Amino acid sequence: NGNSYSGAVNLTGSNYTISGAGTTLNRLIVKENCTITLDNVSFPLSTETTNAISIFPGKTVTLKLSGENTITLSGTKQTGISVPSTSTLNITNITDDAKLIVTATGTRNLAIGGQYCAGKCGTINIWGGAISASSGTYSAGIGSYNTEGGTVNIYGGTVVAKGGTDAAGIGGGSGAGGTVNIYGGTVKATGSTTGAGIGGGNGGAGGAITIYGGTVTATGGGSGSTDGGAGIGGGYNGAGGTITIRGGTVTAKSTTRGAGIGGGNKGAGGT
Repeated sequence: NGNSYSGAVNLTGSNYTISGAGTTLNRLIVKENCTITLDNVSFPLSTETTNAISIFPGKTVTLKLSGENTITLSGTKQTGISVPSTSTLNITNITDDAKLIVTATGTRNLAIGGQYCAGKCGTINIWGGAISASSGTYSAGIGSYNTEGGTVNIYGGTVVAKGGTDAAGIGGGSGAGGTVNIYGGTVKATGSTTGAGIGGGNGGAGGAITIYGGTVTATGGGSGSTDGGAGIGGGYNGAGGTITIRGGTVTAKSTTRGAGIGGGNKGAGGT
């Protein structure tokens, strides 16, 4: 409690609790399936090409939140929580005030998802808590770096995701959107420059996006007078993909010439 840990901490067991105001860590490397409780913990990370929390391929990690937890990346080519393509991350809350704030706005930094030059992200399930994820260039707020997104399922909580240059808020970073399912909660997703709010990054199709419920606000990015992404769907020059809305309250718009729901500017509408 209230301690600082430098360097990497390797987790090889099944259950961990890290708590106490003033507790700071540099890096966690998760090598086995496990549950981690974070209670008022901060990760200030400056070392380039590193991750605050790294999940090994093929592993499932459940992150339980209490209080305000922060990950702040001040280097380049970093990831807040790295979720490889074969891994699964579950995020949920223990307390009503639980927060996770990931600020990764430096060059080629990604908040939550697939790390720098490592392919698309795995499966990310958000069940609760207030989650804020802001990424840097070519990186989705929640999703992938410079490629198609993985699978993002949102069941509840409040999620605010902002992509970096040419990337979606949730989905692809300069690539297709992958699979996004929203079942509930409050979601605000904003793409940057050519990225969609939810869906594809620059040149990427929307992928498969289904909204079953919740309150969703999605804003596509805009660059200059033409290069806009859709609110929900494709990035600039990207098709809309497959978009299904079965319920909820949905507000979607493009900043520059993309569809609210469908293709980005110069992209086909999709289905």
